[in-house]
Amino acid sequence: MSSWVFQQGIEKGIEKGIEKGVAEGLALAVRQFERRLGRALTTREHAVLGERIVALGGARLADVVLDHSPDELAAWLAAPDAR
Repeated sequence: MSSWVFQQGIEKGIEKGIEKGVAEGLALAVRQFERRLGRALTTREHAVLGERIVALGGARLADVVLDHSPDELAAWLAAPDAR
């Protein structure tokens, strides 16, 4: 096996690992947000949460879900520029 093929395999594995980690983090965030809100997320809220976990990180989302009331949390999800 050439080193180029080997390197490509490593890069693909790392990429898949990152995707899996983001997916697992998103699933956890969705669960926490839904429990806090007392309802399922809308399709739009789910998409926003996916964008924000990538942009802000899981730690920030955990802070948001714990620090805000359900009404504040819904407003945070609806706000286009929320951080």
